[in-house]
Amino acid sequence: MSVQSCKRCNILFRYPDVGPQLCPVCMKKDEADFEIVRQFLTEHPLSSGQEVHKATGIPIETIIRWLKDERLVSIAVTGILKCENCGAPILSGKLCTECRYMLAKNFKGVAHKTDNPVHIKTKHELQGMQFLNKHNQS
Repeated sequence: MSVQSCKRCNILFRYPDVGPQLCPVCMKKDEADFEIVRQFLTEHPLSSGQEVHKATGIPIETIIRWLKDERLVSIAVTGILKCENCGAPILSGKLCTECRYMLAKNFKGVAHKTDNPVHIKTKHELQGMQFLNKHNQS
């Protein structure tokens, strides 16, 4: 455990070295904000990041963080996120499919021919964002 400055309110707090660098108070606010966005996207699927921001008042930086954390996924490659390794446009997370696969391959030492990288299929006519039901949400 280390002491960090909260990314939202700047107070010092004991950071458990995992998860967003938010103090417990801001973490609760962040979860409440995510619930607002989740509800909005449930009612207005495929909204763009700007539409979500305008409708909910949630800062675009927070929405981008949730995209990077894979709590949200962009349906169309809009250029809002880029792979932190090669710069390719991505839908969610921090790395593109190829870079994730290469990273996993390097960790394993040698990838098996049956290994398939994760691929999110999209339809070209769709745009906007969706809620990823990856985390245990209710």
